[in-house]
Amino acid sequence: MASLFGLPAEEITALGTLILAVATAGLVVVAWRQLPILNGQLAMLANQIEESRKATQAADQRTREIETLHACRRDESEPVLVEAERRIWDASDGGKNYRTGKVNQHDLIIVLNHMDGIAIGVIQGLYLEAMVKDHMGLMYKKVVEEIFPSKVIDTDGYEAILELYGRLYPNPRAKVEYAH
Repeated sequence: MASLFGLPAEEITALGTLILAVATAGLVVVAWRQLPILNGQLAMLANQIEESRKATQAADQRTREIETLHACRRDESEPVLVEAERRIWDASDGGKNYRTGKVNQHDLIIVLNHMDGIAIGVIQGLYLEAMVKDHMGLMYKKVVEEIFPSKVIDTDGYEAILELYGRLYPNPRAKVEYAH
């Protein structure tokens, strides 16, 4: 029978098993003490992830605000739009009569295409509806309630303007009729 340090093999196996059990128990104690630390680190990581998510949402919101403002202000800064709006204003006797026949179709198309692009942006969630209403709500109201019913332009293709108008003014005073 084999022996080590004068101990029989069975005692050596028992001693080895005892040493492994003590080592395992030691590892369990160390792991048990590290669990609260690990739990705290996981909680901090979860908090960092949440804060990062909030920061990303805030940055996205800010970007949408800036993009909406730029889109709305184009009619004040882009010369083609500014001139088209001025000519429409002059031809309609200061916005009072669009049926005079003096309103240029091309000018209307320029302005309506700009408004349609913004309306599509709102519908698709790229622009902020409340900001568009604050900056251009009266313009959408004027177009849908006065220009479209005057039949000075075919409204086909401007469904987004009509949809946005319906969202901005869900209870208009009068039913709006427009040409197709």
